[in-house]
Amino acid sequence: MIRLLVVSWLALRLPLASYGQVVDCQSIGFEEASFGGWQRWTGEVSPYIFPLTYKLAPGSLHSENGKYGHAITSLGDGYDPNVRERIPVVTPGSQHSVRIGDLEAGGYVDQLRTSFVVPPDKPLLRYQLAVVLQNPNHRPEHQPGFSLLVRAPTGDTIPCGYYEAVATNQTADFIVQQSDEPSERLIYRNRTSHVLDLRAYLRRADPTVGGDRS
Repeated sequence: MIRLLVVSWLALRLPLASYGQVVDCQSIGFEEASFGGWQRWTGEVSPYIFPLTYKLAPGSLHSENGKYGHAITSLGDGYDPNVRERIPVVTPGSQHSVRIGDLEAGGYVDQLRTSFVVPPDKPLLRYQLAVVLQNPNHRPEHQPGFSLLVRAPTGDTIPCGYYEAVATNQTADFIVQQSDEPSERLIYRNRTSHVLDLRAYLRRADPTVGGDRS
């Protein structure tokens, strides 16, 4: 089983948004405008405790602001409203993608998880993602971030199966968006494409994929 985990975390009421599309592993994409096959989890960050802690529960609703931490995006939604560069909220060539995290300030963690069996005729996991993080210049452990984790049935991370970005000016390959308005100070990375070779797991049943966002 391959496990896929996508997580975003938002500390001290700071917004975080990312857009991703996963394809080629049976029905774990979002082209049907649904979360079919995915589990949604959300929780609140405890910003005054070190190390940073949070508890997750099934669901998407952010209780404090009434927003949802997971959303299916459509072509008519246009571009990310927080970034001056035009970043489409739907992967080019697709009808729908998923956004993890809401567009307002709030100390939340949002996560998506799924698992899948690697089909013999489609052993590659292809996905695209864009990451947008507010950069409030807080302590490193309180900065917003995003991570993606792909694990084998043993619990081991598969080769090239881990990605993490934290909102600092030194985050590799990210662009810094400066502003006099704190909520508009961002770091972001436009959409990039990735491929994971899962042929080594063809004989193992029930792969799992998961992700979080806080």
